[in-house]
Amino acid sequence: MVPLDVRFQSMRRDEQVVWEIDAQVAELDELYDSIIGCHVTVYGPAAAKGDQNLYDSQIVLALPCCEIRAKCGSHADANVYVALEKAFTSIREQLLEWLEKRHHVKADCF
Repeated sequence: MVPLDVRFQSMRRDEQVVWEIDAQVAELDELYDSIIGCHVTVYGPAAAKGDQNLYDSQIVLALPCCEIRAKCGSHADANVYVALEKAFTSIREQLLEWLEKRHHVKADCF
């Protein structure tokens, strides 16, 4: 199980959102079981940059030799779950690319 740190800014902690994040991180752990940790910050509409009606997130996935990041601002959406899905899709793609370069990809990942 990957150590997970979830924080919320400009919104109350939402356990359903935390559950969704946990499920997304579990999927990443299936791709690569040596993830050191994952830090997720969920920004409520008041904290999101630009349009005041958008949720945003930032994800930092710690690996043994580097970090993979989904930066704030590039995955914003009016729906918090869609914003998180966009950010985790970016993280998943980056992780698969990193694994492919290191020949750690499990055959059934594609």
